[in-house]
Amino acid sequence: MKKNTKRRGDGRMAVFVPENGSFPKYFKAAARFAHFFSATLTLCASAKFVSERPRKIDFYRELLEEYAVQHDIQWDLRIYEDAPSVFLKRLVQAEDFAMVLRDDDLDLTTELLQQSSVPVLVIPQSYDQPFRRVLLASAGGRLSDRALGIAVRLGISGSCKVEVLTVSPASSPALRMVHDKAKYFFDKYNVKATYKIEQGHMKKTILRSCESKETSLLVLGANETDHWKDHRFRSFSEDVVDAAICPVLVVK
Repeated sequence: MKKNTKRRGDGRMAVFVPENGSFPKYFKAAARFAHFFSATLTLCASAKFVSERPRKIDFYRELLEEYAVQHDIQWDLRIYEDAPSVFLKRLVQAEDFAMVLRDDDLDLTTELLQQSSVPVLVIPQSYDQPFRRVLLASAGGRLSDRALGIAVRLGISGSCKVEVLTVSPASSPALRMVHDKAKYFFDKYNVKATYKIEQGHMKKTILRSCESKETSLLVLGANETDHWKDHRFRSFSEDVVDAAICPVLVVK
């Protein structure tokens, strides 16, 4: 049941339906992101939810019809009967994204972050702002090429201000290398960005920067700190997602 609008790209934004409550702002954020990347927005709902909450699905359809016109995107509906992780295997790593509401289903959020092979956008329940201030964070002296590419593309759109933050517990030549790599890519595509190198506690530094700069989107590589585990044995990116007040795009 694909909706015909003008804008269509090769990618797909798989947006998982919140099963508790109504969240129009969540779908509005999804439409904005799909517009940035010329992606088809795919509403992903479990067969059980569709069967038990048909009026809710109709409500979401009406919302997406409206947002599709406003943001010039296409959308469709996919109903899955297996676990979300099975559905995720159908997504294309080089082109697609997944999106989930952080405070709706913590198990689903964890499953997506741990098992998805595509970037996962996690939206806090109360968030309702355009993506205008993007922070690309490099933790521990490593920088995901895809995270860099996504930040560059957001900058190319002209509607986002991008800052690159490189942070590590101690001084390292890798910090300067990451800084230079990011600057090279942004200069190559004529994207203006600001750059900052900091030493200190990685999680606290990134979160503090998000809050002080009123960041509207944090872009973070999923595997930049493989050695990191918190007291609940979560990865660095999972820990940051749980604490951030802004949306976080975790890039695989």
